Amino acid sequence: MIENENTERWYSNPLVQGIVRACRKVEVFKDEVRRFYYAVLLSTHSCPVCGGRLRMTGPSECECKCGNKLDPTVAFQRSDCCGAPLLRMVLHYVCSECQRIVPSRFLFDERLFDPEYFREKMQESRERKRQRREELRLLLAGSRSAGLCLTNLPGLESIPGLEAALDGLIGAAGQISLAEFLGRAVFLERSGLDRLLSA
Repeated sequence: MIENENTERWYSNPLVQGIVRACRKVEVFKDEVRRFYYAVLLSTHSCPVCGGRLRMTGPSECECKCGNKLDPTVAFQRSDCCGAPLLRMVLHYVCSECQRIVPSRFLFDERLFDPEYFREKMQESRERKRQRREELRLLLAGSRSAGLCLTNLPGLESIPGLEAALDGLIGAAGQISLAEFLGRAVFLERSGLDRLLSA
């Protein structure tokens, strides 16, 4: 509630309202300048298909009434260094001879962006991730041990020397065997718990 009141008070401030109006006028003026800039720039060029008049339809893209669409930078601009045609890269243009970056005259304040390129790269990235997940899944599936099927209960005597090895591991060799330790009465007697429990 307080936030809404503060926002309303902020927007009702005459200074803020004046700034908002000025920003809108600047945007309108900028659009008009952009249209005029492109009209002047394209006035010296015509459609290579029908010779008709071109108009800008997007960042570094123009179109003729005949339906022909083209990149005016590639079609009409040459590099200052070699006078060679330009090549469109991902985010810029380069001279086709020396590969030097060349700014496009057919971009006003836009940035060059190739949606088809990024769509393709995102698709490749997703496919690589999917393949990595599948490879990892197969690797983990291959590393699993086979299922353990017990037909009878395992006993210490089924593995020769296991009991002696376990006695040595717990430091009970010569004092008490594991078999004796597992007997509850012997354990209680050796630990003194039988006296505590009977008290």
